[in-house]
Amino acid sequence: APNGLALQDMESQATDLIGFGTSQDDTVQFVGTALGAPTGSGLNGECPGGAMAWVKFQGGLQLHFLAGNFVGWMVEEESGYSGLSGIRIGMTFGDLTRLGREVAGEDTSLGHEFTADGYAGFLSGSTNDAQITSIHAGQNCFAR
Repeated sequence: APNGLALQDMESQATDLIGFGTSQDDTVQFVGTALGAPTGSGLNGECPGGAMAWVKFQGGLQLHFLAGNFVGWMVEEESGYSGLSGIRIGMTFGDLTRLGREVAGEDTSLGHEFTADGYAGFLSGSTNDAQITSIHAGQNCFAR
């Protein structure tokens, strides 16, 4: 979700949201209950907003923390994870625009980027056939 991370139970379709600003311990426990133990963690000391801690889970979900609070997330693997609006890794830019929402694409120093429904991410190219290669929301640390 653009304002945090929503996890949906595939059987019941119930969705739980953990909002940005939640403590790192509570966030990791919440996600760990659904996805299992973290697969990695670390600290990126070169972020403009200060040192950003990260915790990674199966399927390429990475959570980001500043000063002990949840501030962002990203997914970089085709894992079945998607945004609440259906945005997912592997979807084409053309499919994204057909969702009927406000979508923008831009070539930047990092490559081809998009924004849609409060999410952002990277594309494999600049055409309608380009595929989404990552999705993120909230604060992230990209060297520009």
